[in-house]
Amino acid sequence: AGRGRVRGRVFLDRDGDALPGPGEAGVSCVAVPLADGRDAVTDDDGAYELRRVPGPSATVRLVAETAPAHLRPTSPVVVEAAPGEPAATSLDFGLGQPPAVLELLAFNDVDGDGLRSGDEPPLGGAVVTLDDLGVAVGSEPADEPVRREIPLPAERQAAWRVTALPEGYRAPRGTEPVMLRPGRTTRLELPLRAQRTIRGTVFLDADGDGRRSPGEQTVENAVVLAGRRVARSDSEGRYRLLALPAGALEVEIRPESVPPGWGLARPLGVELDDGPVEVELPLPLRLLPGRN
Repeated sequence: AGRGRVRGRVFLDRDGDALPGPGEAGVSCVAVPLADGRDAVTDDDGAYELRRVPGPSATVRLVAETAPAHLRPTSPVVVEAAPGEPAATSLDFGLGQPPAVLELLAFNDVDGDGLRSGDEPPLGGAVVTLDDLGVAVGSEPADEPVRREIPLPAERQAAWRVTALPEGYRAPRGTEPVMLRPGRTTRLELPLRAQRTIRGTVFLDADGDGRRSPGEQTVENAVVLAGRRVARSDSEGRYRLLALPAGALEVEIRPESVPPGWGLARPLGVELDDGPVEVELPLPLRLLPGRN
């Protein structure tokens, strides 16, 4: 079989496309051996040449361990090449910065403090988008975060936004940019609030049965309270308490906001689950002794 030549460059692959491009400098002192043990070492421009390579095919390898420690291959490190003669076969190898890694874990922020505690479960279905980088990362309902590698030539801050949510959850308002660094991992924990709602109708329960019967009047502008949440009934007596915490709540009515002499016999207790929930709770007002 004839003998030929293989030559090329080991280059700094700034854009991570495994192809040499304008401004991508060579990497010196990197070993490029043949399977038979003969090798070449790249010069100051990253160039190498292997001579008298037996054909018809030869295995050429990039020894990544001889490259600077902060670089890693962006192209295959073992290649079968057909030696050329008189024109040498061209074979280039790319080396680049290791990617930045973004980890995403979305969770049900049950206590609303923005920090994940051990019993707050992970959530799938949330998507975070880094528009400037063209990157989107989706969460999974697992304790291990989703990892996404992002090629970067240098560290940078990246703005992000939430572009999808699991049903019944809302995201925090306002987000701080994340710092991404090649070779480093940035973890983003996304607290999501379950939407817990209590709704119903405030009405004058003239017959005292706890249910609204035909002819029983609704009450407008009644002030309904549950914990720190406040709602006011509309012209049809409907109220809606939003963004409620999980656990036990008492629903009550501010006495001065309803017709004189009327009120709830007692606060009404409700237990709300950790996840999204909507509870229908009518508020029947009765004539109370001593309220006239």
